Amino acid sequence: MKKLSSIFMLAIMCIATLSFTACGGDDDDNGGSNNASIVGVWKCSSVNYGEWEGMLKDNTQVGDIFTLNSDNTYSIKGNNNENGRYSVYGNTLKVTSDGVAVEFNIIELTTSTLTIVQKELGFRLSFMKQN
Repeated sequence: MKKLSSIFMLAIMCIATLSFTACGGDDDDNGGSNNASIVGVWKCSSVNYGEWEGMLKDNTQVGDIFTLNSDNTYSIKGNNNENGRYSVYGNTLKVTSDGVAVEFNIIELTTSTLTIVQKELGFRLSFMKQN
């Protein structure tokens, strides 16, 4: 439950009713140029919970560090700590930890900014690339 909560809280922001089953093996099949440009250390700069804002306002992950490694592993350091795997397909970022996968639409990806929206509930997270 803590891993699912970590994904939810970041960036990664999901509640227990959002459990997805990971698709085994697809995390390693990443072709495409988006994967190279998303690799790096990202600091959460803003979170918008949409209709959940009132209930989750005290759970903001602003300041958390989301590291996406070139070997398709990731880590979250901050309010909750987590490690897992990720994949990028087109404009979709999928993070998987302890058999739970959560998908995000990549709204913006530049050399300095990453904005993602959690597909199921619409949480919007913005990140700034760290040096």
